[in-house]
Amino acid sequence: MVEQLAAIVLVLTGAFFLVASWLASRKAAGSRGGSVHGEVAVHAGSTTFALNLAAATLALGSAAIHAAVTPQHLREYAPYGLAFAALAVAQVAVAMAAISGQLHRVQWPVLIVTLAVIGVWCVSRTLGLPFGPEAWHAEPIGLADSVATLFEVALVAVLLLLIRSPSRGWFAERRWNERMSLAVIPLVGVLGLLALVAMASVGEQSKHHAYSAGLDTSHATSHRVDGTSSRA
Repeated sequence: MVEQLAAIVLVLTGAFFLVASWLASRKAAGSRGGSVHGEVAVHAGSTTFALNLAAATLALGSAAIHAAVTPQHLREYAPYGLAFAALAVAQVAVAMAAISGQLHRVQWPVLIVTLAVIGVWCVSRTLGLPFGPEAWHAEPIGLADSVATLFEVALVAVLLLLIRSPSRGWFAERRWNERMSLAVIPLVGVLGLLALVAMASVGEQSKHHAYSAGLDTSHATSHRVDGTSSRA
């Protein structure tokens, strides 16, 4: 329960700072002036910031889900838990880089690692990973891991858009800029809601596993008691 609450706080806090940063960016863009070239630069810069905001939201939502499932994976297999914890920290760092406008410095490594994470998820749900307590055993697809992977696929798409020069083509069009600016805040809300729903499903799944484990323990105990009674 504690880990789910911590992840929820992470999402809500991140969403607040993302929205506040977006408002500050819009205010700064509105205060710039005048020439045609300057206006194009403002539009391109605002569109780039909107894409950075989307990237930060996607990375933060995925990080929160990974943080929520880390304790469960630590109990099952410590290396899995440590990998999830490291991934959550890395995705928080990606969100911070995006919101501070520094994502362009690391966008290629982030793109490659995110594609690798998506690939590992696909293998784990089809063939099974070649190591761990259930090697080569495909894991079931759940809501939380599906949402996290959806976020990561969307993050790849946003990164590919950011890799394209924002000063050319439709990035610099006023109409596209206005659409992006209007869409980004509802997008943050929808993604945050999806992350919260996914984390709630993690809590329910943990309760189910605990209940099943309790039943198994009670059955094993009753069998031992029955065996002792019959020998007596």
